[in-house]
Amino acid sequence: ASSVVDGGPADSALVERLEALVGLFDVFADDVLAGGAAGREAAVLVPLIARLERRASALGVVVGGRAVAAQRREVGGDRVAAEWLAGQTGGSRRDAEGAFSLLDGFAAHGAVRAGFEAGELTRQQAELVLAAAEADPGCEGEMLALAGRAPVEDLARESRRRVRDARRETPEEREVRHRRNRRLWMQVDDDGAFTGGFLTDTMNGAVLQGSVDLWTEALFRRDRRLGQRNNNAARRMDALVVMSRIAAGATPAELGFELSDLPAALRPQEGDWIGEPVDPGRDAADEAGPPGVDGSPGAPGFDDDRASTRRG
Repeated sequence: ASSVVDGGPADSALVERLEALVGLFDVFADDVLAGGAAGREAAVLVPLIARLERRASALGVVVGGRAVAAQRREVGGDRVAAEWLAGQTGGSRRDAEGAFSLLDGFAAHGAVRAGFEAGELTRQQAELVLAAAEADPGCEGEMLALAGRAPVEDLARESRRRVRDARRETPEEREVRHRRNRRLWMQVDDDGAFTGGFLTDTMNGAVLQGSVDLWTEALFRRDRRLGQRNNNAARRMDALVVMSRIAAGATPAELGFELSDLPAALRPQEGDWIGEPVDPGRDAADEAGPPGVDGSPGAPGFDDDRASTRRG
């Protein structure tokens, strides 16, 4: 492999040693994959392989950073360095840039670096501990201890909490930040599906969720009247489309709704847009009740920073 530092091959005792180790490991891996380990023996190998992965990950980050150190010191060098590293490893440029961020953070947090290089932390654990320690410098030891005993999900939750608490925001200031950072993104994925998501403050999130809930209820009533079956996540998606079409000028009647399908909050205050007599006491949905916002896929909600959020 060529070096981005001098453009030529790099021959050294370290390269020869690693090439020999890789050769031995390839033989070992072939033996195991061919059925050379099962049951109790396989169970013993699992933590050993996990340790090997952690050490290899640390080597990849540290050695990769050394290989492109000169390029990173140049203007715009991180992009060039990340592209080269991604090409060498088969990873993404974003992953390479994440490795650079990890290396930069190690400068002020030697204990995290030591744990990562020793194979005591995975890269994900190191990133989570580092994020918390950068926000709250006094928590590095606690976070390292937590990484050693807790599932990574717990570590991630605690890391986010430390970052959030370090902002020392009042609830009002947090709402302002969420409002400032509000966004909506939509795109067509490579399978042709339309996807997207949003993030906003809780006040506007409550308005959006309330509207979606009302139209989800209306769709539930319409589905039951027509004998159709849809799950709540599908109805919520349909509710967004209905809201958009009504905002563009369509009427509920044009979209297939009867007056009895609509919750009271959606019914017209005056007149009858259906154009036919309606029994004012008729409400077919009262028997079973509408679906509420639940934990099914597609339900909007709040992240642990109390922002209203939803990803498609």
